[in-house]
Amino acid sequence: SQVRIEHSIGILKGQFSSLHKMWTQIRICKEMKVTIKCMISCMLLLNLLVD
Repeated sequence: SQVRIEHSIGILKGQFSSLHKMWTQIRICKEMKVTIKCMISCMLLLNLLVD
């Protein structure tokens, strides 16, 4: 659900300060692809750090 997604993004933003500046309106497909790649990278790093 949307609440879980927003909560997960909040956790990522708390762990990675570089994500605070990323949240802008995505206007073109290329920006979305870059945002998705960055989010996946942060999720992988967070999972590695937790383990």
